[in-house]
Amino acid sequence: MIEIRALGADDWALTRALRLAALVDSPEAFGGTYAESVQRSAEQWREWPRDGQVFAAVVDGEPVGMGCGWRPPGASGTHLIGMWIAPAARGTGLAPRLIDAVAQWARGNGSDALDSSGGYTQGWALPTWAGAYGQVDASVSYKVTDKFSIGLEGQNLFNAIYKQEMQQHIGMMGRAWFSTGPRYTAQATYSF
Repeated sequence: MIEIRALGADDWALTRALRLAALVDSPEAFGGTYAESVQRSAEQWREWPRDGQVFAAVVDGEPVGMGCGWRPPGASGTHLIGMWIAPAARGTGLAPRLIDAVAQWARGNGSDALDSSGGYTQGWALPTWAGAYGQVDASVSYKVTDKFSIGLEGQNLFNAIYKQEMQQHIGMMGRAWFSTGPRYTAQATYSF
């Protein structure tokens, strides 16, 4: 059974275990180091990441991955940080489920975008592509008289989300999600 679980302050030991396993497995992929992280106190782990949320991927009772949302104070968007799946669990579809959990958390906290750069400026970039995207728009107009007409237009009626994907050594990963939400326009036109 697969479970994506939001971790709280009382789950600090699980957060610590997952983060340290990630740093041992893929030290180059994260903003911190094992040496720094192993020195954190229980209280520091309870607060990590400050202004964020940790999610754990649990398969048959075993924690096998994590993903975190971090929204810096005053920022309009959320960063996807600490994303890691244990080698034995890679390719099983856990990463998209973790990303979806972080994205839902971000939307629920008013974020307008989810970015996988982690908030760090890097001197290199991985190939990035736009995911498949389509939105439903509709409009209707009515000619009241020869000179006057009214209309209503709706864009992105079903709230399609535009996704960017980045190629990494473990496959394609989500980079950023943009949600514009549905938009409606009413118009009146008069010809002189």
